[in-house]
Amino acid sequence: GSKRILTISVFIIMVFAPCSFASDMPERISVAFSKDLVPFHFSDEKGQPAGIAVDLLRLWSKKAGIAVELKGADWNKTLTMVGSGAADMHAGLFFNEERDKFLDYGSAFSKMDTHYFQHVSLPEIKDINALAAYRVGVIDDDYAEKFLAERLPQGTLVPVANFEAMMKA
Repeated sequence: GSKRILTISVFIIMVFAPCSFASDMPERISVAFSKDLVPFHFSDEKGQPAGIAVDLLRLWSKKAGIAVELKGADWNKTLTMVGSGAADMHAGLFFNEERDKFLDYGSAFSKMDTHYFQHVSLPEIKDINALAAYRVGVIDDDYAEKFLAERLPQGTLVPVANFEAMMKA
């Protein structure tokens, strides 16, 4: 098939911008989410926030009594929004040391293996090093870009703005 599983165990983490909700509970928080990170957070065919993380945020909102304003954007913009204070929280992302400089991480709510997609005409790729023979699309400034750059220094990574652009490429 055209989809192969690359076994890399990582955590999707709820992230809070620097603030203390415990001492001063807000009436509303804003949450940045990527508009095309299916199935975790994305905009559906009507442009509405959807996905596993969105469902969890809505449930948390109901139980906590705190309204959640969902702000969709391309992946890189979501990080900028949280880093600049335009959003209080991110819907979910991988931990890395660079982000840890400006984000406070909550508890992981899911563990997942990541994946990659390849054209059906290519031979099966069974090892990450075999990717070095190909141009590999990655979301610009995403965790995967740094991860692959470190492990495939001879590889050709092609940064794209979002997942939709990657699938079209």
